[in-house]
Amino acid sequence: MGAPFFGTIEEEARYLTIHPVEIASLMLGKDHIMIEFEPIVNKLEIIPVRMLTTVGS
Repeated sequence: MGAPFFGTIEEEARYLTIHPVEIASLMLGKDHIMIEFEPIVNKLEIIPVRMLTTVGS
């Protein structure tokens, strides 16, 4: 299982697109291949600031 890496999400962004990739090792570690999967697209919903709460409140 891989580790996710995310960059900064722009303030006006409406969608988050994730491009899943798997790196598979070939026999005896001689080389590797990269397998790309279908992108996952999530629509970002705007949450008004007044609806956000802080931890412990």
